[in-house]
Amino acid sequence: MRAAAPTLTALKGASANGVPLLTQLDPTVRRLNAELLPFLDRRDPSTKLRNYEAIGPFFASVNSVASPFNDAGHLLQFAVAPGPNSVLSLNSAPAAAAVRDCRAEVPTRARGGCATAARLLTRMFGGRR
Repeated sequence: MRAAAPTLTALKGASANGVPLLTQLDPTVRRLNAELLPFLDRRDPSTKLRNYEAIGPFFASVNSVASPFNDAGHLLQFAVAPGPNSVLSLNSAPAAAAVRDCRAEVPTRARGGCATAARLLTRMFGGRR
């Protein structure tokens, strides 16, 4: 016990600072137990993953978004899936308008290339479909 005396004296000094700190942290710990941990344990209806299971894939995706870099800094690129109104869909209103405008502006003998040009642009900007 005598060998422990210096340790116990130091522990007494540490507890003088530690007890007020833990008292101040009590509301945070209560909220963590009452709100945050139950939220993380809930299952997302669309992904079927628990919220804590989706954290890793989320940050992995954000990491890959910020990976391109040039002399101006990071280039953030968020992938957007083509929807019914996307220029990347040949059946969308913007693509149909582009083909229609192309046919109106291009000489008659070249109008057959408008649909081909629209398909090419769709593949260039949206990948193969």
